[in-house]
Amino acid sequence: MNLCRKHILLVDDEEAFLQCVSAGLKDSDDEFEIFTAENGKIALEVFRNGTAIDLLVTDLNMPEMSGFELLAFINKNFPATRAILLTGLITSEIEEHLKTIGDYVCIDKTVGFRELRRRIRDELRPSSASGKKRHGG
Repeated sequence: MNLCRKHILLVDDEEAFLQCVSAGLKDSDDEFEIFTAENGKIALEVFRNGTAIDLLVTDLNMPEMSGFELLAFINKNFPATRAILLTGLITSEIEEHLKTIGDYVCIDKTVGFRELRRRIRDELRPSSASGKKRHGG
C-alpha cells in the first residue's frame, strides 16, 4: 500500500458510468485511491465524514444536487480540493457559468481512460496547485 496515494472522488448519477470509470482507473491503484458517490448529496457526506479528497471528478448534470452546486460547496468548505468537471456536452452556457465560479478543467464525458488518467495526474501535480482552477476542453 502506497501511503502517498491521492484520494479521488468520482461523482456521477449513472451507476454504470461510475463503475466503468472507477474500473478503468484501477490500474493506477498504487497511485490513486478511488471513492465514488452516485450524486452530489452523497459526495457531501464523503467530505463531511472527514475523508481528505485531493481531487473531485464530477458530472455537472445530476438530480438532487448538480455538479455546480457541489462545486460551490467544495469551493466554500474545502478550497484546497481541486476539480475536474465532466459533461456530455460543453456549451457556451456551461463555459460562462464556469467563469463565474472559477477556472476549472471541464472535459467531455466520453473521454477515454488514458486521457482521463492523464488529466487527473496533471491536476494533482504540485506545479498545478498554484493555479488551482483551470478550464480546458
